[in-house]
Amino acid sequence: MSDSQNWYFSAETNAKGYTYIKAYQTKWDPVRKRSHSFNRRHVGRLHDDGRVVPSKAFLEQFPQYAGFPLFYGADKRLVDEETYRRDFPERPGPDRDIEEALKDDVLNVGAAWAIETLAEEAGLFRSLADIFGDAQARELLHLAIYKLDQGGSMAAYGEWWKEVYLKNASPLSDQRISELLSAVSIKDFEEFFRLRHAAKLDKAKAEDVESLTYALDNTSISAYSKTIGDAAYGHAKRDPDLKQINYTFVCDQKDGEIVFAYTYEGSINDAAALKEIIYRMRAADLDLSNVTLVTDRGYSSLQNVQKMINLELKFIQGVRIVEDVMKLRFDEYRESFRDIGFYDAETRAYARTVKESWKLETDSGTLNKELFVHLYRFPGADEDEMTELAARVAEILKFKAENRDVPPELWRTYRRYIKELPAARAERNVGTAMMRPFVRQSDMPGCLSFAAISKAILLLRCRHTKSGTLLNWTSANTKIG
Repeated sequence: MSDSQNWYFSAETNAKGYTYIKAYQTKWDPVRKRSHSFNRRHVGRLHDDGRVVPSKAFLEQFPQYAGFPLFYGADKRLVDEETYRRDFPERPGPDRDIEEALKDDVLNVGAAWAIETLAEEAGLFRSLADIFGDAQARELLHLAIYKLDQGGSMAAYGEWWKEVYLKNASPLSDQRISELLSAVSIKDFEEFFRLRHAAKLDKAKAEDVESLTYALDNTSISAYSKTIGDAAYGHAKRDPDLKQINYTFVCDQKDGEIVFAYTYEGSINDAAALKEIIYRMRAADLDLSNVTLVTDRGYSSLQNVQKMINLELKFIQGVRIVEDVMKLRFDEYRESFRDIGFYDAETRAYARTVKESWKLETDSGTLNKELFVHLYRFPGADEDEMTELAARVAEILKFKAENRDVPPELWRTYRRYIKELPAARAERNVGTAMMRPFVRQSDMPGCLSFAAISKAILLLRCRHTKSGTLLNWTSANTKIG
Protein backbone atom coordinates (compact mmCIF):
# COMPACT_ATOMS: atom_id res chain seq x y z
CA MET A 1 0.00 0.00 0.00
CA SER A 2 1.84 3.13 -1.19
CA ASP A 3 1.00 6.74 -1.99
CA SER A 4 1.29 6.02 -5.69
CA GLN A 5 -1.66 3.66 -5.33
CA ASN A 6 -3.85 6.53 -4.01
CA TRP A 7 -4.69 4.85 -0.72
CA TYR A 8 -6.42 7.11 1.76
CA PHE A 9 -7.74 6.64 5.29
CA SER A 10 -10.83 7.82 7.09
CA ALA A 11 -12.28 7.46 10.58
CA GLU A 12 -15.88 6.26 10.92
CA THR A 13 -17.84 6.06 14.18
CA ASN A 14 -20.67 3.53 14.54
CA ALA A 15 -23.89 3.76 16.56
CA LYS A 16 -22.21 2.34 19.67
CA GLY A 17 -19.57 5.05 19.65
CA TYR A 18 -16.69 2.89 18.44
CA THR A 19 -14.42 4.46 15.84
CA TYR A 20 -12.81 2.42 13.06
CA ILE A 21 -10.25 3.30 10.41
CA LYS A 22 -11.10 2.48 6.80
CA ALA A 23 -8.75 2.50 3.81
CA TYR A 24 -9.90 3.30 0.30
CA GLN A 25 -8.76 4.43 -3.13
CA THR A 26 -10.24 7.15 -5.34
CA LYS A 27 -11.15 7.19 -9.00
CA TRP A 28 -12.26 10.02 -11.30
CA ASP A 29 -15.76 9.78 -12.73
CA PRO A 30 -15.70 11.53 -16.16
CA VAL A 31 -19.51 11.61 -16.36
CA ARG A 32 -20.16 13.20 -12.96
CA LYS A 33 -16.95 15.23 -13.21
CA ARG A 34 -15.81 14.23 -9.70
CA SER A 35 -13.83 11.55 -7.90
CA HIS A 36 -15.36 8.80 -5.75
CA SER A 37 -14.01 6.15 -3.41
CA PHE A 38 -13.75 2.44 -4.20
CA ASN A 39 -11.85 -0.68 -3.12
CA ARG A 40 -12.54 -0.06 0.58
CA ARG A 41 -10.66 -2.00 3.28
CA HIS A 42 -11.26 -2.37 7.01
CA VAL A 43 -8.08 -1.42 8.89
CA GLY A 44 -8.99 -1.70 12.57
CA ARG A 45 -10.25 0.10 15.64
CA LEU A 46 -9.07 3.61 16.57
CA HIS A 47 -8.65 4.17 20.31
CA ASP A 48 -8.79 7.43 22.25
CA ASP A 49 -4.99 7.71 22.46
CA GLY A 50 -4.69 7.64 18.67
CA ARG A 51 -3.51 4.07 18.43
CA VAL A 52 -4.93 1.83 15.72
CA VAL A 53 -5.21 -1.93 16.33
CA PRO A 54 -5.13 -3.40 12.81
CA SER A 55 -7.01 -6.56 11.93
CA LYS A 56 -5.17 -9.74 11.03
CA ALA A 57 -6.59 -9.64 7.50
CA PHE A 58 -5.32 -6.09 6.96
CA LEU A 59 -1.79 -6.98 8.09
CA GLU A 60 -1.73 -10.06 5.89
CA GLN A 61 -2.63 -7.95 2.87
CA PHE A 62 -0.35 -5.04 3.81
CA PRO A 63 2.58 -6.50 5.79
CA GLN A 64 4.50 -3.21 5.71
CA TYR A 65 2.35 -2.12 8.66
CA ALA A 66 3.16 -5.17 10.81
CA GLY A 67 5.63 -5.33 13.66
CA PHE A 68 5.23 -1.89 15.25
CA PRO A 69 2.48 0.22 16.93
CA LEU A 70 0.28 2.10 14.46
CA PHE A 71 -1.29 5.51 15.02
CA TYR A 72 -3.72 7.67 13.06
CA GLY A 73 -1.59 10.67 12.12
CA ALA A 74 -2.34 14.36 11.58
CA ASP A 75 -2.45 13.95 7.81
CA LYS A 76 -4.92 11.06 8.12
CA ARG A 77 -2.26 8.45 7.45
CA LEU A 78 -1.09 5.41 9.40
CA VAL A 79 2.16 6.39 11.11
CA ASP A 80 4.54 5.03 13.73
CA GLU A 81 4.53 6.29 17.33
CA GLU A 82 7.49 8.65 16.86
CA THR A 83 5.74 10.47 14.02
CA TYR A 84 2.48 10.62 15.97
CA ARG A 85 4.17 12.07 19.08
CA ARG A 86 5.89 14.66 16.93
CA ASP A 87 2.56 15.72 15.43
CA PHE A 88 0.73 15.64 18.80
CA PRO A 89 3.32 16.28 21.56
CA GLU A 90 0.66 17.29 24.11
CA ARG A 91 -1.75 14.48 23.35
CA PRO A 92 -0.69 11.27 25.17
CA GLY A 93 -4.28 10.04 25.36
CA PRO A 94 -6.03 8.25 28.23
CA ASP A 95 -4.93 4.85 29.54
CA ARG A 96 -6.86 2.11 27.84
CA ASP A 97 -8.03 -1.21 29.15
CA ILE A 98 -5.22 -3.58 28.16
CA GLU A 99 -7.55 -6.30 26.87
CA GLU A 100 -9.55 -3.78 24.82
CA ALA A 101 -6.35 -2.36 23.36
CA LEU A 102 -4.71 -5.65 22.38
CA LYS A 103 -7.65 -7.83 21.35
CA ASP A 104 -8.67 -8.06 17.70
CA ASP A 105 -11.88 -6.30 16.66
CA VAL A 106 -13.45 -9.59 15.59
CA LEU A 107 -13.01 -12.51 18.00
CA ASN A 108 -13.50 -16.24 17.49
CA VAL A 109 -16.07 -17.44 20.00
CA GLY A 110 -16.53 -21.12 19.08
CA ALA A 111 -14.12 -23.66 20.57
CA ALA A 112 -12.63 -21.49 23.32
CA TRP A 113 -16.03 -20.38 24.62
CA ALA A 114 -17.44 -23.93 24.47
CA ILE A 115 -14.49 -25.48 26.33
CA GLU A 116 -14.47 -22.79 29.02
CA THR A 117 -18.23 -23.13 29.52
CA LEU A 118 -17.97 -26.93 29.80
CA ALA A 119 -15.13 -26.60 32.32
CA GLU A 120 -17.29 -24.35 34.49
CA GLU A 121 -20.46 -26.43 34.22
CA ALA A 122 -18.60 -29.70 34.93
CA GLY A 123 -16.95 -28.23 38.03
CA LEU A 124 -13.41 -28.40 36.61
CA PHE A 125 -12.79 -24.69 37.07
CA ARG A 126 -14.12 -24.77 40.63
CA SER A 127 -11.68 -27.58 41.49
CA LEU A 128 -8.80 -25.59 39.99
CA ALA A 129 -9.86 -22.48 41.90
CA ASP A 130 -9.99 -24.39 45.19
CA ILE A 131 -6.29 -25.15 44.75
CA PHE A 132 -4.85 -22.12 42.96
CA GLY A 133 -7.36 -19.32 43.55
CA ASP A 134 -9.67 -17.83 40.93
CA ALA A 135 -7.13 -15.70 39.04
CA GLN A 136 -4.41 -18.34 38.64
CA ALA A 137 -6.98 -21.05 37.97
CA ARG A 138 -8.40 -18.97 35.12
CA GLU A 139 -4.93 -18.53 33.61
CA LEU A 140 -4.19 -22.26 33.83
CA LEU A 141 -7.56 -23.05 32.28
CA HIS A 142 -6.85 -20.68 29.39
CA LEU A 143 -3.48 -22.36 28.77
CA ALA A 144 -5.24 -25.74 28.68
CA ILE A 145 -7.86 -24.40 26.27
CA TYR A 146 -5.08 -23.10 24.02
CA LYS A 147 -3.46 -26.55 23.90
CA LEU A 148 -6.80 -28.15 23.06
CA ASP A 149 -7.67 -25.56 20.41
CA GLN A 150 -4.25 -25.15 18.78
CA GLY A 151 -1.85 -27.71 20.21
CA GLY A 152 1.14 -25.54 19.34
CA SER A 153 4.06 -24.13 21.26
CA MET A 154 3.31 -21.90 24.23
CA ALA A 155 5.32 -19.22 22.43
CA ALA A 156 2.31 -18.70 20.14
CA TYR A 157 -0.19 -18.30 23.00
CA GLY A 158 -0.18 -14.49 22.75
CA GLU A 159 -1.23 -14.44 19.10
CA TRP A 160 -4.00 -16.96 19.77
CA TRP A 161 -5.17 -15.00 22.85
CA LYS A 162 -5.73 -11.86 20.74
CA GLU A 163 -8.08 -13.70 18.37
CA VAL A 164 -10.39 -15.60 20.74
CA TYR A 165 -13.02 -14.75 23.34
CA LEU A 166 -12.02 -15.76 26.87
CA LYS A 167 -13.54 -14.79 30.20
CA ASN A 168 -11.53 -12.41 32.41
CA ALA A 169 -8.49 -12.92 30.22
CA SER A 170 -5.25 -11.01 30.64
CA PRO A 171 -2.31 -11.41 28.23
CA LEU A 172 0.36 -13.81 29.45
CA SER A 173 4.02 -13.16 28.70
CA ASP A 174 6.43 -16.04 28.08
CA GLN A 175 7.86 -15.45 31.55
CA ARG A 176 4.43 -15.55 33.18
CA ILE A 177 3.59 -18.81 31.39
CA SER A 178 6.85 -20.35 32.64
CA GLU A 179 6.09 -19.17 36.18
CA LEU A 180 2.58 -20.60 36.06
CA LEU A 181 3.63 -24.03 34.83
CA SER A 182 6.67 -24.34 37.10
CA ALA A 183 4.53 -23.47 40.14
CA VAL A 184 2.25 -26.48 39.63
CA SER A 185 3.52 -29.38 41.75
CA ILE A 186 2.79 -33.10 41.80
CA LYS A 187 0.83 -32.51 45.01
CA ASP A 188 -1.31 -29.95 43.18
CA PHE A 189 -2.08 -32.50 40.47
CA GLU A 190 -2.99 -35.12 43.07
CA GLU A 191 -5.23 -32.70 44.96
CA PHE A 192 -6.99 -31.71 41.74
CA PHE A 193 -7.68 -35.34 40.84
CA ARG A 194 -8.81 -36.07 44.41
CA LEU A 195 -11.36 -33.25 44.19
CA ARG A 196 -12.62 -34.44 40.80
CA HIS A 197 -12.93 -38.03 42.03
CA ALA A 198 -14.73 -36.93 45.20
CA ALA A 199 -17.20 -34.93 43.11
CA LYS A 200 -17.93 -38.00 40.99
CA LEU A 201 -18.48 -40.15 44.07
CA ASP A 202 -20.93 -37.58 45.46
CA LYS A 203 -22.80 -37.45 42.16
CA ALA A 204 -22.94 -41.25 41.92
CA LYS A 205 -24.31 -41.46 45.46
CA ALA A 206 -26.97 -38.86 44.71
CA GLU A 207 -27.99 -40.76 41.56
CA ASP A 208 -27.89 -44.13 43.39
CA VAL A 209 -25.17 -45.47 41.07
CA GLU A 210 -23.66 -48.62 42.52
CA SER A 211 -20.15 -48.28 41.11
CA LEU A 212 -18.13 -45.92 38.94
CA THR A 213 -16.30 -47.39 35.98
CA TYR A 214 -12.79 -46.08 35.31
CA ALA A 215 -10.90 -47.18 32.20
CA LEU A 216 -7.09 -47.10 32.06
CA ASP A 217 -5.15 -46.59 28.87
CA ASN A 218 -1.67 -45.54 27.98
CA THR A 219 0.09 -43.64 25.23
CA SER A 220 3.70 -42.74 24.56
CA ILE A 221 5.33 -39.67 23.06
CA SER A 222 8.70 -39.76 21.32
CA ALA A 223 11.20 -37.15 22.46
CA TYR A 224 14.51 -35.75 21.28
CA SER A 225 15.10 -34.27 24.73
CA LYS A 226 18.22 -35.18 26.67
CA THR A 227 17.05 -33.52 29.88
CA ILE A 228 13.63 -35.14 30.55
CA GLY A 229 14.17 -37.73 33.24
CA ASP A 230 11.37 -40.07 32.14
CA ALA A 231 12.57 -40.19 28.51
CA ALA A 232 13.95 -43.68 27.83
CA TYR A 233 14.16 -46.23 25.04
CA GLY A 234 11.09 -48.45 25.09
CA HIS A 235 8.90 -50.53 22.80
CA ALA A 236 7.98 -47.79 20.33
CA LYS A 237 6.02 -48.90 17.27
CA ARG A 238 7.14 -45.76 15.49
CA ASP A 239 10.48 -43.98 15.72
CA PRO A 240 12.16 -46.82 17.67
CA ASP A 241 15.44 -44.88 17.53
CA LEU A 242 13.99 -42.14 19.75
CA LYS A 243 13.44 -42.16 23.48
CA GLN A 244 9.86 -42.00 24.68
CA ILE A 245 7.77 -40.93 27.65
CA ASN A 246 4.82 -43.02 28.82
CA TYR A 247 1.52 -41.51 29.93
CA THR A 248 -1.35 -43.36 31.57
CA PHE A 249 -4.79 -41.77 31.70
CA VAL A 250 -7.63 -42.96 33.93
CA CYS A 251 -10.96 -41.90 32.44
CA ASP A 252 -14.51 -41.99 33.71
CA GLN A 253 -16.15 -44.41 31.28
CA LYS A 254 -19.44 -42.50 31.49
CA ASP A 255 -18.33 -39.01 30.41
CA GLY A 256 -14.70 -39.43 29.34
CA GLU A 257 -13.28 -37.04 31.95
CA ILE A 258 -9.69 -37.77 32.95
CA VAL A 259 -9.78 -38.45 36.69
CA PHE A 260 -6.10 -39.33 37.08
CA ALA A 261 -2.93 -39.15 35.01
CA TYR A 262 0.57 -40.45 35.54
CA THR A 263 3.87 -40.04 33.69
CA TYR A 264 6.57 -42.69 33.86
CA GLU A 265 9.73 -43.89 32.17
CA GLY A 266 9.43 -44.93 28.54
CA SER A 267 11.17 -48.28 29.07
CA ILE A 268 8.45 -49.58 31.43
CA ASN A 269 5.67 -51.63 29.82
CA ASP A 270 2.01 -51.35 30.77
CA ALA A 271 1.85 -54.56 32.81
CA ALA A 272 4.79 -53.51 34.97
CA ALA A 273 3.37 -49.99 35.41
CA LEU A 274 -0.10 -50.96 36.65
CA LYS A 275 0.89 -51.58 40.28
CA GLU A 276 2.62 -48.18 40.44
CA ILE A 277 -0.41 -46.44 38.92
CA ILE A 278 -2.74 -48.00 41.50
CA TYR A 279 -0.30 -47.03 44.25
CA ARG A 280 -0.23 -43.42 43.00
CA MET A 281 -4.02 -43.25 42.90
CA ARG A 282 -4.29 -44.53 46.47
CA ALA A 283 -1.49 -42.20 47.61
CA ALA A 284 -3.49 -39.29 46.18
CA ASP A 285 -6.30 -40.36 48.54
CA LEU A 286 -8.66 -41.54 45.80
CA ASP A 287 -11.28 -43.79 47.40
CA LEU A 288 -11.50 -46.75 45.00
CA SER A 289 -13.90 -48.89 47.03
CA ASN A 290 -16.81 -48.05 44.70
CA VAL A 291 -14.82 -48.02 41.46
CA THR A 292 -14.42 -50.77 38.87
CA LEU A 293 -11.04 -50.47 37.12
CA VAL A 294 -11.01 -51.57 33.49
CA THR A 295 -7.80 -52.44 31.66
CA ASP A 296 -7.03 -53.98 28.30
CA ARG A 297 -4.70 -56.91 27.71
CA GLY A 298 -1.63 -54.68 27.71
CA TYR A 299 -1.90 -54.51 31.51
CA SER A 300 -2.55 -58.23 31.92
CA SER A 301 -0.44 -60.36 34.26
CA LEU A 302 -1.18 -62.84 37.02
CA GLN A 303 0.74 -60.62 39.45
CA ASN A 304 -1.55 -57.68 38.64
CA VAL A 305 -4.63 -59.82 39.18
CA GLN A 306 -3.30 -60.94 42.55
CA LYS A 307 -2.40 -57.37 43.51
CA MET A 308 -5.90 -56.07 42.81
CA ILE A 309 -7.47 -58.98 44.67
CA ASN A 310 -5.24 -58.35 47.69
CA LEU A 311 -6.27 -54.67 47.64
CA GLU A 312 -9.92 -55.78 47.33
CA LEU A 313 -10.42 -53.70 44.21
CA LYS A 314 -13.17 -54.28 41.69
CA PHE A 315 -11.73 -54.79 38.26
CA ILE A 316 -12.21 -56.11 34.76
CA GLN A 317 -9.02 -57.01 32.96
CA GLY A 318 -8.47 -58.19 29.42
CA VAL A 319 -6.38 -61.36 29.45
CA ARG A 320 -3.96 -62.60 26.83
CA ILE A 321 -4.72 -65.92 25.20
CA VAL A 322 -1.20 -67.14 25.97
CA GLU A 323 -2.13 -67.58 29.65
CA ASP A 324 -2.42 -71.34 30.32
CA VAL A 325 -5.64 -70.93 32.30
CA MET A 326 -7.24 -69.21 29.30
CA LYS A 327 -6.15 -71.94 26.89
CA LEU A 328 -7.59 -74.61 29.16
CA ARG A 329 -10.91 -72.80 29.53
CA PHE A 330 -11.28 -72.21 25.80
CA ASP A 331 -10.54 -75.87 25.08
CA GLU A 332 -13.00 -76.96 27.77
CA TYR A 333 -15.87 -74.78 26.55
CA ARG A 334 -15.07 -74.64 22.84
CA GLU A 335 -18.47 -76.03 21.82
CA SER A 336 -20.24 -73.22 23.69
CA PHE A 337 -18.82 -70.69 21.25
CA ARG A 338 -20.83 -72.21 18.43
CA ASP A 339 -23.98 -72.82 20.49
CA ILE A 340 -26.84 -70.34 19.90
CA GLY A 341 -27.69 -70.62 23.59
CA PHE A 342 -24.53 -68.68 24.39
CA TYR A 343 -24.96 -66.05 21.68
CA ASP A 344 -25.61 -62.43 22.73
CA ALA A 345 -27.41 -60.50 19.99
CA GLU A 346 -26.55 -57.06 21.37
CA THR A 347 -22.78 -57.58 21.29
CA ARG A 348 -22.97 -60.10 18.41
CA ALA A 349 -20.67 -62.43 20.31
CA TYR A 350 -20.74 -65.90 21.82
CA ALA A 351 -20.05 -65.47 25.53
CA ARG A 352 -19.68 -67.70 28.54
CA THR A 353 -18.74 -66.94 32.13
CA VAL A 354 -17.10 -69.42 34.48
CA LYS A 355 -15.94 -69.16 38.08
CA GLU A 356 -12.34 -69.48 39.21
CA SER A 357 -11.10 -69.78 42.78
CA TRP A 358 -8.41 -67.31 43.81
CA LYS A 359 -6.52 -66.63 47.01
CA LEU A 360 -6.88 -63.37 48.95
CA GLU A 361 -3.94 -62.67 51.26
CA THR A 362 -5.02 -60.93 54.50
CA ASP A 363 -3.39 -60.14 57.84
CA SER A 364 -5.37 -62.96 59.42
CA GLY A 365 -4.54 -65.52 56.76
CA THR A 366 -5.54 -66.65 53.29
CA LEU A 367 -9.14 -66.46 52.11
CA ASN A 368 -10.75 -67.94 49.02
CA LYS A 369 -12.31 -65.51 46.56
CA GLU A 370 -14.33 -66.15 43.43
CA LEU A 371 -13.08 -64.73 40.18
CA PHE A 372 -15.30 -64.59 37.11
CA VAL A 373 -13.70 -65.43 33.78
CA HIS A 374 -15.66 -64.09 30.81
CA LEU A 375 -14.89 -65.96 27.60
CA TYR A 376 -16.25 -64.81 24.27
CA ARG A 377 -15.89 -65.23 20.54
CA PHE A 378 -16.87 -62.99 17.64
CA PRO A 379 -18.18 -65.28 14.88
CA GLY A 380 -16.44 -64.75 11.57
CA ALA A 381 -13.46 -63.06 13.17
CA ASP A 382 -11.37 -66.22 12.97
CA GLU A 383 -11.87 -66.49 9.20
CA ASP A 384 -11.15 -62.78 8.76
CA GLU A 385 -7.96 -63.04 10.80
CA MET A 386 -6.85 -66.14 8.91
CA THR A 387 -7.49 -64.49 5.54
CA GLU A 388 -5.62 -61.33 6.56
CA LEU A 389 -2.70 -63.34 7.97
CA ALA A 390 -2.35 -65.49 4.85
CA ALA A 391 -2.48 -62.43 2.58
CA ARG A 392 0.19 -60.56 4.54
CA VAL A 393 2.50 -63.59 4.68
CA ALA A 394 2.11 -64.07 0.92
CA GLU A 395 2.94 -60.39 0.44
CA ILE A 396 6.17 -60.78 2.44
CA LEU A 397 7.18 -63.89 0.49
CA LYS A 398 6.67 -61.99 -2.75
CA PHE A 399 8.97 -59.21 -1.55
CA LYS A 400 11.58 -61.83 -0.62
CA ALA A 401 11.26 -63.70 -3.90
CA GLU A 402 11.82 -60.47 -5.83
CA ASN A 403 14.80 -59.53 -3.59
CA ARG A 404 13.03 -56.36 -2.45
CA ASP A 405 13.03 -54.90 1.05
CA VAL A 406 10.00 -55.78 3.15
CA PRO A 407 8.34 -52.69 4.69
CA PRO A 408 9.57 -52.58 8.33
CA GLU A 409 6.12 -52.43 9.94
CA LEU A 410 4.87 -55.35 7.84
CA TRP A 411 7.93 -57.42 8.75
CA ARG A 412 7.72 -56.66 12.47
CA THR A 413 4.09 -57.74 12.61
CA TYR A 414 4.25 -60.98 10.62
CA ARG A 415 7.85 -62.25 10.67
CA ARG A 416 7.07 -64.83 13.38
CA TYR A 417 4.91 -66.72 10.88
CA ILE A 418 7.69 -67.14 8.32
CA LYS A 419 10.52 -69.65 8.64
CA GLU A 420 13.69 -69.09 6.62
CA LEU A 421 15.42 -72.36 5.75
CA PRO A 422 19.20 -72.83 5.36
CA ALA A 423 20.70 -71.27 2.23
CA ALA A 424 21.62 -74.67 0.84
CA ARG A 425 17.97 -75.50 0.41
CA ALA A 426 17.35 -72.09 -1.21
CA GLU A 427 13.73 -71.86 -0.19
CA ARG A 428 11.52 -70.24 2.37
CA ASN A 429 8.55 -71.86 3.98
CA VAL A 430 5.38 -70.43 5.47
CA GLY A 431 5.17 -71.55 9.09
CA THR A 432 1.63 -72.94 8.95
CA ALA A 433 2.21 -74.82 12.17
CA MET A 434 3.01 -71.52 13.83
CA MET A 435 -0.07 -69.90 12.35
CA ARG A 436 -2.58 -72.53 13.45
CA PRO A 437 -2.68 -71.62 17.16
CA PHE A 438 -3.00 -67.97 16.23
CA VAL A 439 -5.89 -68.55 13.83
CA ARG A 440 -7.51 -71.03 16.20
CA GLN A 441 -7.62 -68.67 19.18
CA SER A 442 -7.22 -65.13 17.87
CA ASP A 443 -10.94 -64.43 17.98
CA MET A 444 -11.38 -65.59 21.56
CA PRO A 445 -9.99 -63.01 23.98
CA GLY A 446 -10.85 -63.47 27.64
CA CYS A 447 -11.57 -61.11 30.52
CA LEU A 448 -11.12 -61.51 34.25
CA SER A 449 -13.32 -59.59 36.65
CA PHE A 450 -13.82 -59.50 40.41
CA ALA A 451 -16.57 -57.58 42.18
CA ALA A 452 -17.99 -57.80 45.68
CA ILE A 453 -21.53 -57.19 44.45
CA SER A 454 -22.54 -57.68 40.84
CA LYS A 455 -26.03 -57.71 39.37
CA ALA A 456 -24.86 -57.85 35.76
CA ILE A 457 -21.73 -59.11 34.08
CA LEU A 458 -19.88 -56.44 32.17
CA LEU A 459 -18.51 -57.74 28.94
CA LEU A 460 -15.33 -56.17 27.67
CA ARG A 461 -15.44 -56.32 23.91
CA CYS A 462 -11.98 -56.43 22.37
CA ARG A 463 -11.38 -56.51 18.64
CA HIS A 464 -8.06 -56.74 16.86
CA THR A 465 -7.31 -53.86 14.49
CA LYS A 466 -4.15 -52.67 12.85
CA SER A 467 -4.07 -49.70 15.19
CA GLY A 468 -4.56 -51.61 18.44
CA THR A 469 -7.50 -52.71 20.59
CA LEU A 470 -10.96 -51.22 20.56
CA LEU A 471 -12.90 -51.16 23.81
CA ASN A 472 -16.53 -50.62 24.55
CA TRP A 473 -18.96 -51.72 27.19
CA THR A 474 -22.30 -53.44 27.08
CA SER A 475 -24.39 -55.36 29.58
CA ALA A 476 -24.51 -59.05 28.76
CA ASN A 477 -26.54 -61.81 30.41
CA THR A 478 -23.96 -64.52 29.86
CA LYS A 479 -24.46 -68.01 31.20
CA ILE A 480 -22.37 -69.37 34.03
CA GLY A 481 -21.56 -73.01 33.74
